[in-house]
Amino acid sequence: MVRLTSIKADVSKLKHQITETAKGTRVIQFPIDQFYEGAKGIYLDLMGEVNDEVDQYGNNGGVWLGQTKEQRDNKENKLYLGNTKVIWSGEATQKSNNSGSGNSTPASSSDDSDGLPF
Repeated sequence: MVRLTSIKADVSKLKHQITETAKGTRVIQFPIDQFYEGAKGIYLDLMGEVNDEVDQYGNNGGVWLGQTKEQRDNKENKLYLGNTKVIWSGEATQKSNNSGSGNSTPASSSDDSDGLPF
């Protein structure tokens, strides 16, 4: 059975800093040590659970920051970030061989004095 879930995570619980660009756009910055670089991108390790029962708010589970084996073995507290909610449930279907163009590039502006695309 396939379940599509909605995940709401409070990223303000991660180490962060909110700043403003030269154009006045507010941005949130995260220290890179909370992420890891893989072959195809930069990732944040999250863990989650989806239960069959819903809680009093209609949620089916939780989401937290992933832990290393050492952190789990030492029984360190999880950093709980949010909730999961099943929004669709159905039978699994065969994966399509169709793939998107995959050639998306971020928009950029030539007059950016801060180097950010917004």
